[in-house]
Amino acid sequence: MAILAIDIGATFTKIALVDGGRIVKRESVRTPGGGPEELVGVLKSYGKSRLRGDFERIGVGVPGMVDTQRGIVRFPPNLPGWEEVYLSELLKLAFGTPVWIINDANAAVLGEWQYGAGRGSDDILLLTLGTGVGGGVITGGRLLRGANGAGAELGHIMIDAEGPRCNCGNYGCLEAYIGSVHFLKRASEYIHKWGETELYDIADLDMKDIYEAALRNDELALFLFGEYGRYLGYGLVSLIHIFDPEIVILGGGVSGAFEFFYPALQAVLAARLMTYPGRKLNIKRAELGEDAGLMGAYYLALREGDV
Repeated sequence: MAILAIDIGATFTKIALVDGGRIVKRESVRTPGGGPEELVGVLKSYGKSRLRGDFERIGVGVPGMVDTQRGIVRFPPNLPGWEEVYLSELLKLAFGTPVWIINDANAAVLGEWQYGAGRGSDDILLLTLGTGVGGGVITGGRLLRGANGAGAELGHIMIDAEGPRCNCGNYGCLEAYIGSVHFLKRASEYIHKWGETELYDIADLDMKDIYEAALRNDELALFLFGEYGRYLGYGLVSLIHIFDPEIVILGGGVSGAFEFFYPALQAVLAARLMTYPGRKLNIKRAELGEDAGLMGAYYLALREGDV
């Protein structure tokens, strides 16, 4: 069965035609800043003209609180103007096919569970590390949704009640420490205090710049990823104590720097996690990369939302 899978992000939106668990065609577009109606118009254009495929269903991963029963998206922190959007209805009107929507990180954990690093386990915790920090949990072979469709907002657990303000409006969230926007602000402060570093003269610093500098053993870049790993570890200690996963999967763009932040992360777990290292626990990089959300959206529609 051919399904149109959509993964909406704060910066880019990915679209794919998926059939038989395999991506047949794909496109990526910059997420427009004009709100949901503009994005749906772009998706309609790409879905019908460029992918040129017949599909029977649509599955969508989108940031924010998602009412999967009514197809409503509420308050995605990094998508201004999306306070309450009847996204399923907008897409049904545009394409004339059934639509199922889910939080983007939940889509990613579904994808990794069925087709990636989580295969064979029914207790999985996934964090997506990027502009924000998303999360998804599979427990006992079912997706954790919560009473309001807002379960597993893992990036918004507090690791410091007196910490910096997060985009969600709270203070001290994990995302406020390791979401790339917040992390890069703190990195810039370090740069001007550090002294000698190749990061000093980079005008528009991004995570890729820090990663490339770390590859060349820049001391500040290595320090920054150490700090990243420590904060991620603090968040994971609480999450592992709550959900007791067999596998923790780290996905998203920043997971590409796994080799640089993992030692500090592991040190925090070793120092603070109960029954470590005897606990049944495996921390892995995501296998599907940028396709995790697409494959999860596909699986959601394939199962008609029964996940």
